[in-house]
Amino acid sequence: MAAIALAALLFALGAGGFSFQLALSSLLPSPLDWEAAAALLERDARPGDAVLISPAWAERIRELAPRGMPVLANPPSAPGELEGVRRVWLLSLPRAPLFSYRPELDLLALSSAPEPPLALGRLTLSRYEITHPDLPLATLAERLPIAKAWLADHPCASDRGGFLCTSERAEVSLESGVAEVNGLSRSCLLARASGNGGPLSVVFPGVPVGRTLRANAALVPGGDAPPSVPLAVVVRVDGEEAAAVQLDGAGWPAFRVDTGRWAGQRHSVALEFVVPENRALCLQAVTLP
Repeated sequence: MAAIALAALLFALGAGGFSFQLALSSLLPSPLDWEAAAALLERDARPGDAVLISPAWAERIRELAPRGMPVLANPPSAPGELEGVRRVWLLSLPRAPLFSYRPELDLLALSSAPEPPLALGRLTLSRYEITHPDLPLATLAERLPIAKAWLADHPCASDRGGFLCTSERAEVSLESGVAEVNGLSRSCLLARASGNGGPLSVVFPGVPVGRTLRANAALVPGGDAPPSVPLAVVVRVDGEEAAAVQLDGAGWPAFRVDTGRWAGQRHSVALEFVVPENRALCLQAVTLP
């Protein structure tokens, strides 16, 4: 009897799975639906826009979104995740598995009332105007071409908008790039080290400074390397130490530096950190009003 019951259960599960696979195509958007969403974004998107997908696994839009438009896989939950974003387009698959209204509720808490959603086949597209956009005064990664850098006491050579730094024991490349950290793509200062060459110092001249400098730093996952290595970051303003912080290299830890006494003017801002041997480090830093 137990064997018969088990066989019946396995048959029922198999039949259910087979039926689900047959029905899945009727729940998902067609290629024409995706192309229609891409065309609408291409026509109406403007600088400061981002697109949020729901559910998070429906990442086809990454291939079709306008070039340079950020694509968010998760609702914003921490400061800085909507940095520089004025409007968010919510692209939803309301009939797909794992769909949730959580992204919509999170966006409603951050924005004014959206326009009615537009149906594009089995997709819906809504636009949200962020009520209080998080607009930084300066993003340090964007100012890398005018910066100067040193590895220990060795000046770094300019290299295609970034730097190539060498010492007796290491070589470090530094660029403004994008890395996958903690499940999301991050625009940051991306430093890769070969060997252990000591601290890397990057000085950014003429940075507009407000009351706060906000930063995140983490190691880029990869290979068999341990996910967590302690990281130390020192922030200096006009050569004076403003903060020295110790971070866990896993996740996407954040820190803030009080820069109120320098607010309202342009200053030299320096970041000093050590890139662990044979690893890549993603460091994001902005000054805020």
